[in-house]
Amino acid sequence: MRPEEIKDLAKKHGIEIKLETLQINDSGLDFIVGLGTDTMGMAWILRVPRRKDAVKAAEVEKRLLEAVKSEVLAEVPVWIIFHEELIAYPQLTGKPAGTIDPKTQSYQWEIDVENVPESFHRTLARAMVSLHQINDSARWKEAGITVEQVVELSSSMRRRMEKVKQEYEIHPERWDRWQQWLNTEEMWPPFTGLVHGDLHAGHIMVDKDANVTGFIDWTEAKITDTSIDFTAHYMTFGESGLDKLLTCYEEFGGKTWTRMKDHILMRADAFSIDVAEFAARSSLKEYKEMAEKELKSPPA
Repeated sequence: MRPEEIKDLAKKHGIEIKLETLQINDSGLDFIVGLGTDTMGMAWILRVPRRKDAVKAAEVEKRLLEAVKSEVLAEVPVWIIFHEELIAYPQLTGKPAGTIDPKTQSYQWEIDVENVPESFHRTLARAMVSLHQINDSARWKEAGITVEQVVELSSSMRRRMEKVKQEYEIHPERWDRWQQWLNTEEMWPPFTGLVHGDLHAGHIMVDKDANVTGFIDWTEAKITDTSIDFTAHYMTFGESGLDKLLTCYEEFGGKTWTRMKDHILMRADAFSIDVAEFAARSSLKEYKEMAEKELKSPPA
């Protein structure tokens, strides 16, 4: 989709975007995304759906955002335009903590990743606690949000693993490690909460002092195992970064359990399941190859 077409589409819905400011990201499976500034100087996010079913799924995300915006201690998108041909909202404060360069597939950072500021861990933990404490299952189920019960968590992961195993070769040692994890009850959480579901650096907004200011892209949000929101942090900042985040999380009143850290490490170990599932949804060859390589290799 050309920038001129997105500019015209925004104008149709009352937003006068300056063409020279418009940047297009067409890598998404469900939406083409434009970032541009209007004639009044306001920066906008413009999401153009690729298919009608993408809009239907977005209705759930819209209800979620409207419900959490007053409860989460971070900014969330406030959709001004919600139409079958365009979703638009003012850009949140700050910038993504890290943005993936499409050419190198590596992060371009807004924070010092060699010496991550304490402010980043503390403000991220504070926002995560406020999110995870939201757990009114009946309310979210009514809104169309996926709700998983505690007793379903390990069995749900088991089904996902077995489905991937039908398609891919999985190294026996890796498979055995996963089965041990699934069968060790104390590894799994005794509670659930509302998770963002895809809380990596690209979806975490920060200010110039590395304070977390907001979360974007809530398409994976649901009631489930809250450790999901720690996995990307561990995979990006290592064990020391995870320890700092967990310490801050507990200080702000976040619920944990004895083997939560071990559980997060196992979630990261099984991340190739997520990659394989994404490969199936997207039909992207590079992700299928990535999943194949990781799954058939022995665990570290």
